[in-house]
Amino acid sequence: MGIFCHILGVRLVRFRRSRGTTLIEVLISTAIFSFVIISIFLVFRLGTNYWKAIRVQKILQDSAKYAIDDMYKELKRTNKNTVTYVSFKNNDPDFHRDILIFFSSTNWFDSNLYNSNDGTPLWNEVIIYFATPAADINSISTISDLERNVYGSLYKIIIPLNDAVETSVASDISKNICNTLATSNPADPQDLISKLGGISQLNIDNRRVKRIIPPGFSGAQNTLYSFSVNNTDNNGVCITSVESLDILIDVRRVVPQIRVIGDQRYFKEESIKVTLKVMPQW
Repeated sequence: MGIFCHILGVRLVRFRRSRGTTLIEVLISTAIFSFVIISIFLVFRLGTNYWKAIRVQKILQDSAKYAIDDMYKELKRTNKNTVTYVSFKNNDPDFHRDILIFFSSTNWFDSNLYNSNDGTPLWNEVIIYFATPAADINSISTISDLERNVYGSLYKIIIPLNDAVETSVASDISKNICNTLATSNPADPQDLISKLGGISQLNIDNRRVKRIIPPGFSGAQNTLYSFSVNNTDNNGVCITSVESLDILIDVRRVVPQIRVIGDQRYFKEESIKVTLKVMPQW
């Protein structure tokens, strides 16, 4: 056989049976592979959680800035004598729910809306910023709680006057509105509007109600607004003739966490605070 193969130019190769993988080698390989996979998963999860936290903070910042910008645009043109506000404490002692009231003009370029003698504006609409009450966050424990309206919202309510008035008259109307709301502590915009039905100078039927939400903002049902004026702790007391305004906007977002048992949930709270300083003109 060997001579025959030599003639044909074929070399005989002796094959040696290869040794199989041992159990220890399999276990070590599996452990290393598992460690690499778990490490990659943990890094990915950490990055995802960080991205979510940044996104929530961005949403809160945009929401607070939008509310601040809207208030500043209106407040810088009003008269200090028309500004009144009342503060209500929420379940959270650090959580203010103020109602801010002041007068404005529907058209700043209309010469008919200025006093012909001294050039001061004639006021023909009332602007009210109102944060609806919210449930105590610590009491939120179930999904059904989350689905209910447990989060406060910030509203801008614009009520026209039947006739344009001078600052002295606007000041009296503002005080009347403030005292009326201070004694009633309204629960929502419709409740607030109904409480003002007895003030004859207000054209309640043509009021406009706007919820302060940035354009394209999602998840508004999980966002809670609070705002306080001049850090007032006078619960239910009407403050009048404000020289300057320090408005603190507190925007919070409550995020549901891991499901525990059945309907039970954990909740995580994120918040941001922005302060607006403005001095009314005129």
